[in-house]
Amino acid sequence: NTILKRLEPFFSLQETSLELVKTVEEKMEELKAVLTTRANSSFRDMVVQAGSKVEIVVSFLALLELLRRKHITAVQHEQTGEIVLGMYE
Repeated sequence: NTILKRLEPFFSLQETSLELVKTVEEKMEELKAVLTTRANSSFRDMVVQAGSKVEIVVSFLALLELLRRKHITAVQHEQTGEIVLGMYE
């Protein structure tokens, strides 16, 4: 019983540190919705309001999956330039 008492702060910390993160499928739908309203958009514009690094990673995974399925296109004119996204034609 005393061990559980000592571990209480750890359990409460675990609960408060959990984040609500969108799934890759949810992020894919969100990216497609944005790209249907805007002809082209940069990946940076898509993640500028991301709440965490995890959300940026999920966005990137969604981007890769959309590219694999040929739903969107991605162009990068310079090696370190912006990645410009558009709907696949």
